Amino acid sequence: MPEQQDRKLARVFFAVCPPHILLAAAFTVVALSRMREEPVAPLFILLLLPAVLSLSWIVGLFLHELAHAAAGWLVGIQIKEIRVGGGPVLLQWRLGETLFCVRRRPICGAVFHYYSFHERKFAELILVIAGPAMNIFSLALAVYVGANDLLPEGMQWVAFAVLIERLYRVIVMVEPRDVWLYGQSRPNDSKRLLRLLLDIVRRRTTRSPAISALWDSYMQLLAVYWDGKGSGPRPSRPSERIFGRLYIHNRLTHKSDSIANLPDQSDIEALERELQRGLHPAEALYILDSLVTNALYDGRGDLLDRVDGWSRQALSIRPDLATLRGSRGAVLGLLGRYDEALEMLEHADYSDNFNALLNNVFLAQVLFRKGERVAAVDHFETTLAHYEFQTAGFVRSVRQLVERIGREIGAAIAPSAAEGPVLVDGETVGSSAAS
Repeated sequence: MPEQQDRKLARVFFAVCPPHILLAAAFTVVALSRMREEPVAPLFILLLLPAVLSLSWIVGLFLHELAHAAAGWLVGIQIKEIRVGGGPVLLQWRLGETLFCVRRRPICGAVFHYYSFHERKFAELILVIAGPAMNIFSLALAVYVGANDLLPEGMQWVAFAVLIERLYRVIVMVEPRDVWLYGQSRPNDSKRLLRLLLDIVRRRTTRSPAISALWDSYMQLLAVYWDGKGSGPRPSRPSERIFGRLYIHNRLTHKSDSIANLPDQSDIEALERELQRGLHPAEALYILDSLVTNALYDGRGDLLDRVDGWSRQALSIRPDLATLRGSRGAVLGLLGRYDEALEMLEHADYSDNFNALLNNVFLAQVLFRKGERVAAVDHFETTLAHYEFQTAGFVRSVRQLVERIGREIGAAIAPSAAEGPVLVDGETVGSSAAS
């Protein structure tokens, strides 16, 4: 997979900056320098030209992405990540809730922002147009510097080189098209700008179905945890971040079911910060239960202490919620508190096949770790037969969890032939300003 990504990145680079453009730049710079009778040897210029063009490219890339992000901040759009380059991470740091990430190959970049529960086409229009505007501004600056001889004697060719590189970037960005970026085909700035302008011209002032669908999806998730008392959850900036870090992270980035694949360490820390901000109880429970369930799916023993704290905190908010008792029972079993785990699992949620299967599997695991191997294997195999595990089409993460516990207790279980359904696909994988 890394080799395939490297080849795709190489294709992107040569599509954006093909060799004939470099040669044209070289000859143009030499010709202009000779015409101006600069006291610099053409060979010297040719030797330094690749370094100047590369530096201009990298600086321009940074400025382009920073312009996107700055515009987003100014108009109130929440920026999740500013990413410059492809391949392995070289540097990354966090400012507020925004992650800055610099990667090894500076040939592309993107700004990822959270989905909004409000219609914000004009704000997004400003965010998208800021990157190309920065390209045009840097081109104009290069023209001004070159035309007014602002560089020291013998260095004017540098302004010509930067001018050619910036001019090429401006020309390339004009065509509305899709680009292969970070493992996906994404619309470039021009294509996104054209879409937004068409929406605005058509006067789509009402809330779009897509925005309504996002909030409806989020409310469906929270409905499990809301007791119906008091006012319900309202769209907010924290809710947009929570939705992006959990629901969008799982369904789109991993193309999997809505509760699977534990977020990375930075996302976990961000979600823990959200818990300290006085969220609606349903949102707090959604975070806590998702973190616990995902950690159980992934078998993250290194997070057991934190998972214990998450499950206790969740149960303290809604001790009457049966689905929380199931995950709490599984955690207690992993902690070696078997009697408490069995009692908790006895009062867990068995109202549907999904929860009933998982809680019975956790129960078998607790019995096995308690030393009752025969009873554990019998209960496990009976559960799988009753719920027709091999043919029922459970999602990938559930199948992997069940198979892992089956291997632990030594039960007979055939590995799944399929990885489970892929529920979501398409180009909606995270909002970004692709460059």
